[in-house]
Amino acid sequence: MLFSAAASESPIQFGPYLLTECVGQGGMAVVYKATRHGPSGFSKTVVVKAMLPTLTSQREFVAMFSGEARLMAQLAHPNIVQVHDFGVVDGIPYLAMEYLPGRNLSQLRAAVAARGQRLPVGCALAIARDMCAGLGYAHEFVDGDGKRRQIIHRDVSPSNVMVCRDGMVKLLDFGVAKIVGEFDYDVTQSFKGKYAYMAPEQVNHQPIDRRVDVFAAGIVLHELLTGKRLFAAQTELETLQRVSAA
Repeated sequence: MLFSAAASESPIQFGPYLLTECVGQGGMAVVYKATRHGPSGFSKTVVVKAMLPTLTSQREFVAMFSGEARLMAQLAHPNIVQVHDFGVVDGIPYLAMEYLPGRNLSQLRAAVAARGQRLPVGCALAIARDMCAGLGYAHEFVDGDGKRRQIIHRDVSPSNVMVCRDGMVKLLDFGVAKIVGEFDYDVTQSFKGKYAYMAPEQVNHQPIDRRVDVFAAGIVLHELLTGKRLFAAQTELETLQRVSAA
């Protein structure tokens, strides 16, 4: 049985992976730090993203999760987290991805603010540059058959941008990504993302393109430079109203 972010339990075996720590939980999946052991003392630390058991009976969510696995497996860029494995254990689909020691931008921003400081301008610009490099690769992605896919992330936000200890910047979580012209259902209606980073056309359920990612990246950069939230308000409704009027 999987354990939740609120639980503090002993490591459990999940297929070939030993789940050692729950590091986060969203509306669709739980994320664990895990280890895979092999012959001759082989050991590798990874991150396992497992679908919430309560969602495995809903085909649209299983299709979305499986689509993320297929999508992420094709992407190879230094500014996008790499997927190592995909499988199903006891009916629960999972992704195994590279482990990234470091902090996401939400954590980094909070740590800097706690010291009464702002992120240096040069650091903010370098992070934004690398974030945009990963997005640009996804937007212009060409598959093995030479077909341009135009992948839109749709959830660019501080919690989905990791700054590693070695200085690398990695985009995370393509779980609500959209390949233009490929999906026959729209997950925007059930999207539980970060409304303060959504473009007006997203909150108004209008057609979108890669400009929604550029819009979100601009918000992230603004907040890194100023140390202040751009659209966030006291309630989600107020936030949506602010974004819609942008």
